[in-house]
Amino acid sequence: MSKNFTSVMRRKKMVSSAYGAPANKQKGVVLIVGLIMVLLMTIVGLAAIKGSGLQENMATNMRDVNITFQSAESALRDCEGLVDFFTVATVPEFNNADGLFTDRQALTPPEPVASWNNDDWLANGRSTNMGLAFVSAQPRCVVEQLEYPVGAFSDSGDGVDKGSMSMGEPQLFRVTALAWGYTEDTRVVLQSTYKRRYQ
Repeated sequence: MSKNFTSVMRRKKMVSSAYGAPANKQKGVVLIVGLIMVLLMTIVGLAAIKGSGLQENMATNMRDVNITFQSAESALRDCEGLVDFFTVATVPEFNNADGLFTDRQALTPPEPVASWNNDDWLANGRSTNMGLAFVSAQPRCVVEQLEYPVGAFSDSGDGVDKGSMSMGEPQLFRVTALAWGYTEDTRVVLQSTYKRRYQ
């Protein structure tokens, strides 16, 4: 009886050796490999979540900048209408108040409007009140009257034909617009030089 039992046990060991390590020599390698795979999958999943969150923030910022740019463009066109020939018969008085200034860059030292901070804009800029949505504040603008003596340039021999200036000196203006985005941290400043049309 004992011989038969011993021979059966030997056969079982031989069979188990043919298909891999004996059961009593397995150390849980499959469990360790499985845990490593789960860890790797977790890392990949977290990286994907972080990447999608970053892309969402980038898209939100681009949308805010685009809305702010369009708001500044609207304010620029609105304030160009203050000196437009088809809108007003005569230009308003430039008394350095309510967004109507003489050339700030001609001062000594120059005080360019584009470098104003928020407080300067709120104190001196002209509010457009266009009722724009998705912005923290309505855009503001400043119109500067520029001095451009074309006749004096022609007298100095700079190649300007004074005879062609029979309509008088051109009226030039610098229009600057500031717009805020959804938050005050998003700012866009646009500037244009506008020439008033003659009659």
